[in-house]
Amino acid sequence: MSPPGLFSGAWEAFIFKLTKVVWEFYISLKLNLSQLPKPKSQPTTSSGCAIVFLLIIGFVVYSVFFTKKGPGANEIVHNSELDASVYQVEDYLKKNYLNDPDSYQEISWSTVFKLNESKEAGVPKYQVRHKFRAKNGFGGYVVEEKVFRLDYLGNVVDSKDFLQ
Repeated sequence: MSPPGLFSGAWEAFIFKLTKVVWEFYISLKLNLSQLPKPKSQPTTSSGCAIVFLLIIGFVVYSVFFTKKGPGANEIVHNSELDASVYQVEDYLKKNYLNDPDSYQEISWSTVFKLNESKEAGVPKYQVRHKFRAKNGFGGYVVEEKVFRLDYLGNVVDSKDFLQ
């Protein structure tokens, strides 16, 4: 899973194409303006207008695609917008819990629940339930459902089996 803030190849291709279109527009504007007869008494400001235009387009693209939105967007621990996963829990499972990290398959995630406003390391602040499938020590696949508690830094401080 990719870290938060990075986009897939489709997003990168879209941003590349948008930048290319804006650049081509700028060049065509520059060429069209350079072919017009210039008045002798007034200085040209076409390059200044084009730079302002590009800055505005850049700001709009940044604000639309690279700012976090939605509930919990400013929190360290939050569900991914793509698949509702919590990358801190996935990292914890793969590094500290699973016998075979490559066999990990996520099934479902609950919404991250904020327990309190604590700013102490090691004190649970967030809680999330996760159902997943992975190989056990004998090589067979088992389904587990656990509740994870994380502190304000995103470290998993507690995990328990979820009892239905």
